[in-house]
Amino acid sequence: MKNFEPFLGALLFLLSITVIFPKMGVQGSVHVDPYTYSSQAALLAAQSTLFPEDPNIQSEFMFFEHPLLFKWLQAGFFKIFGISEFTSKALVGMMGCLLILLIFGFGNTFFSPWVGFLAGLFLLISPRFMMHASLCLLDIPLIFFSTLSITAAIFSERHKCFYLISGFALGCALLTKGSFGLLPIPIILFYLLISKKWKDLFSPYFMIGTLTPYFLILGYTFLLSRHHSDISFMSFWRTTGYGTIQDPTFYIKTMFTRYLYLTLFAFIPFIRFTKLNTPHQKSIILTLFFWCMVVIGSLSLTSSKNQGYYLLSLNPAVALLCAVGIESFLSLKLKRWIAYGVFTATLFMALVFSFTPFSLHKKKLLSEVHYWKQYYELGGAISAITEKNVLYYFPGQNFFLNFRFSHAFKEKRFLPFHLSLLNTSNHILLYIMANKPEILPHVHHFTMIAQTQHLVILSIP
Repeated sequence: MKNFEPFLGALLFLLSITVIFPKMGVQGSVHVDPYTYSSQAALLAAQSTLFPEDPNIQSEFMFFEHPLLFKWLQAGFFKIFGISEFTSKALVGMMGCLLILLIFGFGNTFFSPWVGFLAGLFLLISPRFMMHASLCLLDIPLIFFSTLSITAAIFSERHKCFYLISGFALGCALLTKGSFGLLPIPIILFYLLISKKWKDLFSPYFMIGTLTPYFLILGYTFLLSRHHSDISFMSFWRTTGYGTIQDPTFYIKTMFTRYLYLTLFAFIPFIRFTKLNTPHQKSIILTLFFWCMVVIGSLSLTSSKNQGYYLLSLNPAVALLCAVGIESFLSLKLKRWIAYGVFTATLFMALVFSFTPFSLHKKKLLSEVHYWKQYYELGGAISAITEKNVLYYFPGQNFFLNFRFSHAFKEKRFLPFHLSLLNTSNHILLYIMANKPEILPHVHHFTMIAQTQHLVILSIP
């Protein structure tokens, strides 16, 4: 069975690429958030800066929503590979593939190669994970760094130097999504307590690892202070603005609806707890359960927008619990049959995804009518206008325009539009891109330049 480990790891990596990367270049297939982050990174790449100097741009593009580490990484990615729909998503996709391999390594090290394989498989086929790993969002980078921090702390069983990696990953999680990056702290402390390794708290490696996030934050603040002396890491620490708690049971109910196919199996290790081989394995199982409790409890007890995808942070723990539970019931022959079946399915999916216009597992997402698809349809008209004139846009359209036309945006070819401009002078030629219901009742003499189902470009007068 040892000889099967490289095959299982390579198979998971091949499958993750097959599932995550096909059709990443499909234009306009996502909602506003990915264009928010990709447009921020595109602006930083176009201006070759760590932070925009213009306060209006800082506010308009919501740069203070989250810390900037991922945006800097994405901007560097743009610098190397160019700004495009594919490159805006590829970095997140790479992190998603690395997370699958990380989960495989975790399960393989502390349980068996088959636990690692099944855990990576269950994580990958989670619909939420598949979708978010193919979009320019902060959630997959956050989960990658958080999981790496927790995993490295548990790997300290092998060598205490893993605490340094754990601290570094924790700092990266904090610099990716602020307060969401605190997740590893209570989980690591619980693991040390339950595994009776509390003496590690006084280890030099643990102490240096604990200080590493502070060093990263200090370095981050220093880099920002070179541009703006009054801006620090705490400027991005967004802990308010989520609204009041509407339903404290929302995330518990979501866990048992959207994750029902995994949740039932995740309780099997608890039922078979006494049959686990080593005390260390038992400590890990309890830590994984605690991981789930921390995510659900913290989301339920704090102010939240009640969005189900916040539960993505517990996906690695649930996948590992599920794998431990199922693996104990499978014979070696059946495990091998599953592995070869996945290999065959992977080759088939790679073939299908290469020749179909849409990835089948993302068909619903890509077939939805979004404004972002319509913006791409207007791309030719926008380019023609911005070559010689200024195009005015309505609020909410800036993210897409900056991502798609970053150089033109930098040259002030796009300006925000206010209805008061219609009353300034009838002799000013205005090119306006707007939502049809918002603009058409206010204009009487105009020329239609281009239009889609919901959007229109007009010239006035």
